[in-house]
Amino acid sequence: MTPPRSLNFSIRSVAAALLSLFAFSVFAIPTDSEKPAQREVVTVSRDGSNYSAGAPDNRILSQGSDAATVINAAIAAVSGMGGGTVLLDAGTYELSAPILGRTGVRLVGAGGLVPDEQPADNYPTVIQPANAGLPALVEFIGADGARLEHLVVDGAGKVDCGLKTASYAVRVRDCVFRGGMARCVWVTAEESKSHDMYVQATFMNCLFDEQFRGIGIEESVDTTMGRRPPPGGSIHTGAFTDGVICGCRFVQVGDIGAEITGGWQFFENTVDGKGREGAVVVNGGATTVTDNDIRTTEGPALLIALGNVAITGNQLVRRDKGSVIKVLSNIPAVTIARNDWHAEPGGIFVEFDPASSRFQDAIFENSGKGGPVCNITPTTDGLYCRDNTTANLPWKPQPLVEAWQGTAIGAVVSTDDKGNYIARSCAGRQIASSSDAGAVINAAVASVGNEAAAVFITRGTYSVAAPIRLKPGVVLVGEGGMSRVPVGYEAMGTILQAGSSNMPAVVDMTDAAGSRLDELAVDGSGSADACVKMAGRAETVDNCFLERAAQFGLEMANGNDSSPGSYSGMVAANILVHAGGDPVCLAVINDPNAHGPAPANGTVIDARLRLGFVQAVIAGGPGWTFLGNHGTSNGHSKAGVELDADDVSATGNYFDTAHGPRLILAGHRLEVIGNHFQATPTGEFPTILLAASGADIQISANTWHPPRQKADSDQAYFTRFDSGDPSGVRVIGNAGEGAGQITNLSGPAQSAVAAGNFFTPDKGGYARLDAGK
Repeated sequence: MTPPRSLNFSIRSVAAALLSLFAFSVFAIPTDSEKPAQREVVTVSRDGSNYSAGAPDNRILSQGSDAATVINAAIAAVSGMGGGTVLLDAGTYELSAPILGRTGVRLVGAGGLVPDEQPADNYPTVIQPANAGLPALVEFIGADGARLEHLVVDGAGKVDCGLKTASYAVRVRDCVFRGGMARCVWVTAEESKSHDMYVQATFMNCLFDEQFRGIGIEESVDTTMGRRPPPGGSIHTGAFTDGVICGCRFVQVGDIGAEITGGWQFFENTVDGKGREGAVVVNGGATTVTDNDIRTTEGPALLIALGNVAITGNQLVRRDKGSVIKVLSNIPAVTIARNDWHAEPGGIFVEFDPASSRFQDAIFENSGKGGPVCNITPTTDGLYCRDNTTANLPWKPQPLVEAWQGTAIGAVVSTDDKGNYIARSCAGRQIASSSDAGAVINAAVASVGNEAAAVFITRGTYSVAAPIRLKPGVVLVGEGGMSRVPVGYEAMGTILQAGSSNMPAVVDMTDAAGSRLDELAVDGSGSADACVKMAGRAETVDNCFLERAAQFGLEMANGNDSSPGSYSGMVAANILVHAGGDPVCLAVINDPNAHGPAPANGTVIDARLRLGFVQAVIAGGPGWTFLGNHGTSNGHSKAGVELDADDVSATGNYFDTAHGPRLILAGHRLEVIGNHFQATPTGEFPTILLAASGADIQISANTWHPPRQKADSDQAYFTRFDSGDPSGVRVIGNAGEGAGQITNLSGPAQSAVAAGNFFTPDKGGYARLDAGK
């Protein structure tokens, strides 16, 4: 397999495909004359200096000259319906007060935005301050599951920030942020100290533009809100952690493009500007920075201020004579591997400040142009610096995501006041009406064309007695949302719920090539085998919440089409799966009763996999990519994630606590690079990563942070190989802290290498085994 940096083209192609999916739920909303009366979307529009919010039945909910009052009234109305969408028509909305988001409400502009430096007149919906002095243009405080999409948020140099959020599972995508005085986006935490209250935010495909001063996106403490995370932004304390910034572009960066604090994943972004304090600042541990293109002229591309950080597969450029990466004093567990870098003559790749400090870090297999690799010698105690090359690299910018257009909605499914489900065409023609939601949705799917037509399902709960079956090219889209409640998770918006026992799946995408699900909650009710079954070429499940399946939250499998590639290229992106106790959150499997080839060459990206017997099993065909995901387990868990196929890459993921090992490897030619492993169990199986079998395995640049227990156990390992010194194994440049041993590789086997790995023992923990190998 190729190193992560060579995956940039394929992953970016996937990302481009994913980002092209986000348009249809907004961009292709029918005109007023085409809207069925039951459609649950509140629309805000502007006519001169007058703003109005209209309900689906043409009632005026609010009207006046103050945009913030009208928009907030629309959000309150949708929240009172149980969640849904507030659509801002094209225009500029001048705000005298912040827009206040609410749980389960999507605030959506009228056009699709991509970070390709389009001229301003291509951005249809703009919000900006009417006057100076606002703390923020949009506030998501306690607005769990809120969405912000397809908007320009322009502070115009008059407000502190464009968006301020202290909420759970916020999703922001396809937005432009510019003109904030201190920062464009502020992620913080309020007074509540409850577990996991401010986690799992996602920022995808956003443009941070014209940020000449301040910060593009910042995760930091707002002391006025009464909540201080512990030093280093440690997780599981109610701090702002475990988020994702993916596919975003930061241009004209002045001070800082992004400041990341504790547990965040930063991948597939481009950053360009002065970066006087650092183009990207890593100010908290348990962080991965993967496959980004970061360029700066006045400061380092990366400033690392805390340890437990993995920097892998990036393109990093500094255009003056300074350091490309700067690591502040005495920070352990930093791994920097397989990056391409460019420094001007006189500059260096990695600067440790001060150079006299003792480190436990690894720098290896980086390629670049410029001065020395680092300012301290490789023999310095606690530094592994090896196999780096200096060359005249042909430098090319990362390709930008191309613009896209929306998908036409062909049918709308809704309910009437008698509890019946109705499917209509967008021209108002009735397609089907029944008390059986599944039959009506299937009729709507059958009515639309195969050329990427969409079926829109309005807000509400749809009890499904038989599987909803998609056909090729059809998109099923709802008004998805998910909020957190004290005892668990609550689906909102459009919910498809299993209404009978022993269903194979609530939604079945078998042999529906190119079909997609978006913005839906799918509830297996504990009886359906799977919430969603994917089995076809280039199928996608995006931005969905899946819960309570009997076996699999998401099953990615094969069918009976025996043609080559018929079950390849499946994508699961930006989903949350809450499996509960015994089911598996996500499974890639080869159905022995089907005759088609095993599912291969798919991607799981930015998925949140919670609880379950196992969070994910990749056991189909070869070539899968597991990128930027987060798994959390409980006492029922056998393991976190199992990679049982060949040629699988697991990069930039966050593996949280599990009763068994975080990761099990049982395939050949596997890459486990740049991940973070958190909270090793205190129970009977304290190994973090277990290689049960397989050969040609690369385990590099990972970090871990287990509890400081099990120090006296001879079974406590970061990586344990059941087969002794297996063939082609490389365990290089991993770093962490806690008890145990790095690996049980016991001797200098001919093709097994363990080198440059570090950990900080505690309470009598073992010393590392691999020094000098």
